[in-house]
Amino acid sequence: MTKKEAIHFLYQIADEIRSFLDKTSSPKGQWTSHKRLEALSMAISALYDLFQAEEDGRLIIPPCKVGDTVWVITGTAIKLCTVDRIHILGNGQVQIRAKYFVTDNIYLYPDMFGKTVFLTCAEAEAAIEARKGGKE
Repeated sequence: MTKKEAIHFLYQIADEIRSFLDKTSSPKGQWTSHKRLEALSMAISALYDLFQAEEDGRLIIPPCKVGDTVWVITGTAIKLCTVDRIHILGNGQVQIRAKYFVTDNIYLYPDMFGKTVFLTCAEAEAAIEARKGGKE
């Protein structure tokens, strides 16, 4: 089953559940089945949006994952950071939040890797040396 077929199948299931729920009543003031179905529909829509972004080439897969260590060049210093969160924005762009020290956050994007963000300390040090030598 392809991703597109899976999403279509999920939409069909949600429609069948909605049809069933329209025929029954739910207790008021509780996390009702209708609210759960609405949340499921929102999740399916988000999944479809991700699928479309991937198909259109708008979704960029980050070169790291949560928990990875990255080295970020800030000026002439290298900051050791831990990837804390990866967030996909509405336009398919990926935002990466990394922590340095305990509470400080820095926001990164995939196109920064290899320029100011590196997966190894050696790569970051080589980039700083290249800058010092006048090579970018």
